[in-house]
Amino acid sequence: RIVGAGNARASVIAPLDHDDVWDRDYLERHFRLWSTVEPQGVYLSYGPSLYWFYENTDGAKDYIQPMPSEYPAIYKAGELLDAFMSNDYAATPLPSCTFYRKEIFQGLTRFEEAARSGLGFEDQYLSWYAASRWPVSVHCEPWVRYRQHSGSYLAASSQGIRAREEEFTFLSTMNTYLIEEHPDHPILTTGKLNRRMEELKKGLGV
Repeated sequence: RIVGAGNARASVIAPLDHDDVWDRDYLERHFRLWSTVEPQGVYLSYGPSLYWFYENTDGAKDYIQPMPSEYPAIYKAGELLDAFMSNDYAATPLPSCTFYRKEIFQGLTRFEEAARSGLGFEDQYLSWYAASRWPVSVHCEPWVRYRQHSGSYLAASSQGIRAREEEFTFLSTMNTYLIEEHPDHPILTTGKLNRRMEELKKGLGV
């Protein structure tokens, strides 16, 4: 993603994971929204995905991703980190649902090594970095289907000790970053981030 964004000619990046599905007019509709919020300083725009259990053709298991409270809205820099961390990270943007300003990707190299060690949290680095520094627009339209695989990497790695290790690496990395760049952030000052790290440390026997 860093390399792709660096070589892109446009000022906005719209990622699409290889097995997700955009609605036919997704780009047109999201860009129309982006054109109204980007002048307000927004660097990230996203909405909910439809969790699509395509193997169950009756659609009975499908559901719409939960979103932060009070959406649709434009949130100030840093306001969404608490929501991202809550409910097992359920409200974090999925890449296929997002528009990003290109320059966001230039600062991601500082997280590259940590992200490689835990692919289950790869997307979190991008979302947390963007939301900690710039305003974020959240809309309410499920324009993207997030395909669910029963035997996928994420399904297999979301449980057990490996999942806790990856989460601990992610939170430790973001804790260091926030202390350096945003030491007064509420997720630090309220102790929420530290408490979750302590829970993980106990589970890992650290």
